[in-house]
Amino acid sequence: MDMPLLFEADCAGAEATIYVRDGAGRVLSLPSRRVHRMSFAVDAAPVPFAPLGYEGVAAVDGIVAAQIDVTVAAGGAAKSGRYSLLARCGRGWVHVRVAGVSLVDPEPGVEHGDALALLERLTSGLTRDGCVVELDPALEDALPPAALPLLVVRTGGRLVALPAREVERVAPHQGSWPIRQGDADERVVAMGGDVLPGCSLAEWMSDSPMDGAADAAEEGWAAVMTANGRRMAITFTALDGLVTAPLTRIRRLAHRRHAARHCIDPERGAIEIVDPRDFAAPAATPTSADEGEDPDAPPSALSAEAEPPSVPDGGLAAMAGPFVCVFSRGAVNRLLTGVGLERVAPQRSAGAFPVFDLAALLGLAPQDGARTGRILLLNRPGRRAVALFVDGVGPTESVPDWQALPAAPQPIPGLFSAMRLVGSRPTLQLLVRDSLLADRVGAGFAAALRPTLLGWLDPRLIDGDG
Repeated sequence: MDMPLLFEADCAGAEATIYVRDGAGRVLSLPSRRVHRMSFAVDAAPVPFAPLGYEGVAAVDGIVAAQIDVTVAAGGAAKSGRYSLLARCGRGWVHVRVAGVSLVDPEPGVEHGDALALLERLTSGLTRDGCVVELDPALEDALPPAALPLLVVRTGGRLVALPAREVERVAPHQGSWPIRQGDADERVVAMGGDVLPGCSLAEWMSDSPMDGAADAAEEGWAAVMTANGRRMAITFTALDGLVTAPLTRIRRLAHRRHAARHCIDPERGAIEIVDPRDFAAPAATPTSADEGEDPDAPPSALSAEAEPPSVPDGGLAAMAGPFVCVFSRGAVNRLLTGVGLERVAPQRSAGAFPVFDLAALLGLAPQDGARTGRILLLNRPGRRAVALFVDGVGPTESVPDWQALPAAPQPIPGLFSAMRLVGSRPTLQLLVRDSLLADRVGAGFAAALRPTLLGWLDPRLIDGDG
C-alpha cells in the first residue's frame, strides 16, 4: 500500500470496498460509492475552532474542501499520511488524509474499522459543505437533473462559459477594432460580411487595462449573441467545447465586484458563466429580487446565507496568528497609529470604546509576554464604536475569487461569508460578514466577545489616523 492509486472511483458501478490505512498502520474499510478520487495529499491551511482531526482547508487537484486527518483522530502523528481521498460524508465532500489505499483487502480475515463511521464522527460538528459540487454519478444516473448547456471558451489564459442557448453562431472574425468613444472593452467586430457592435471578453474580464489589451489582440474568434435586445459579437481566443452542466454544478460565487454564476468542473475548477446582459450594462451587485428571477439558477444550489458577497476590492486584511480576516472596504474606520495596548485601560471611562482581541475571538491561546500589534477602529454606523487588536494588517488581493465555505466548524459561518486560499503555500483568507458591524450584536455573539475584551480606549488618547 505504498504506491498511490490515481483513480476516479466508479460510484455508479457494482458495490465495492476500498481499504485505507492510516499513519499508525490501522486498516479501515470504506464503500467505494463514497469516494470520488485519490491523489497525493497537500498541506491544509489552518481554520479557527478546528476540532480533533480537522486539518484545515486544502486544494487537492484544484478541488477546495475541508481536510480530515484520520490518523490524528486515532491518536497518531499529524500529517503522516501521504495520500488524499475525496470522500462524501454526511456533511458533504471532504479530503481525507490517509497513508495508503488498496482495492484488495490487505489483511484478509481480520475485522477492519469502519472509515465512514469514523468520518461521520469527526465531521458531525461541522457545517455542511457549500464549496464542492455534488459528484455522485449514481445519483445523476438515477435522477437526471435539469441541465444548462454552456459554450466554454478560452481568453486571457482563463476559461469562461457562455449560455449556449443565447449563442447564435460562433466563427473566426475578420477584424475587431476598439471604439474611440467607448469603454476599453467595447469593439466593432466584422463577421461574415456583417459589422456588429461587440465586446472583448479578455478586456472585460481583466483587472489590468494593459494585460487586457494584450490578450484582446490574440482574440480571433467571436460568438454572436443577443443581449438586452441588442445583437452583438463577443470576441475570445479559442473555442474549448460545448458542455451540458447539471444544475447541481452551478453555484453563485463572488467575483469581480458582483456575484456571478460558476460551473464547478471537477477537473478544471470553477468556470465563470458570463451573462451576455452584462456586456450591455455595467456589472452591479444583484439584489435578492434579481437573484430570485434567474430561471437557470438551481433553487437549492446554495442557501442565501452561503452566498458570498461581492469581492471587497480595497479592503483590509487583519492577521491573528495563522489566520487572515478580510474586512470589506468601508468596514474599517481607521488604523490607529501611536496607540498600543499600553493605552488600553482595564476600567471603562466616559466616552471610551471597547477593544477586543481578534486572536482570542478566533480561539487562539493567550500569548506569553508583551504583545505587539495594531488597533483597528471599526465602522458601526449609528452604534457604539468598537476596536480590534490584531497582530498585523495588509492590503487584500483581487484574486483568486472568493468561494463558498467548505464544511467548517460551527462558529465560522456566523463570522465569515466566504473564503479563499492565497499563495503557493496556501493561507486561508476569511471574508468577515459586514452584518456583524451593521446589525445589533446578538446574545450569543456578545457572550463570545465578552472574554476577549482587552479593555477600554479613551478617544482622547488617539494620536492620529493610520
